[in-house]
Parts: sequence; structure tokens; C-alpha cells
Amino acid sequence: MSHQEWITKQNDTKPLEAILSDEDGPVNLTGSTVVFSMWDAEKAIKVDERPVTLVAPLVGSVKWPPVAAETDTVGTFRGEFQVTFTDATVVTFPHNGYIAIKILAEVT
Repeated sequence: MSHQEWITKQNDTKPLEAILSDEDGPVNLTGSTVVFSMWDAEKAIKVDERPVTLVAPLVGSVKWPPVAAETDTVGTFRGEFQVTFTDATVVTFPHNGYIAIKILAEVT
């Protein structure tokens, strides 16, 4: 996967964009459904399997556009994308860990 860390500011809504890939390269997501989940260090879920946008399915390009309520808490989180392919196979990205997500405090 092309994105192992994402840093944003509190309440920002700029999308997290990623290329989902495996050992053979980018994964073809045509016809698949993809969801994003995010949780904190205590495993409290902040985002629970929210559908993402398929930007370029043939090359595994996706984006998760957060709403302000999903980035309102300062801290370190873990995230992952889960793909359900047309044959009902489910695969989670990244395979080797999680996306490290840091939400920094906004200046008020």
C-alpha cells in the first residue's frame, strides 16, 4: 500500500488518498466495495467501516474523505481499508500493519 502514515489537523476534511497494492503491485478494485476504519490506542472505534471513494479502480486508487467529526479528536490512531471483491473475498490493506494516523491540535 502506498500510504503508511497520514498526518492532519483537528477538524480538517482533506481526504486520505492511497493506492491499495500487494506483492504483485496495485490491486484492481473494479466492482469491489471498499470501507475505511480508524480507532485509537485503546481500540475505541472512531470510524467504523465507512465506504470510501474509488478514484481509479484499475490501479487501486481510493480516498476516504473524512467529515470534521472524524478528525475532531487530537491523538494517534490506526486505520485500514477493507476490500470486498466481486467473488466475496475480503482483504485488508495494508497487509503488514496499519496506517499510522496523527491528528494534531488546531491553533485556536
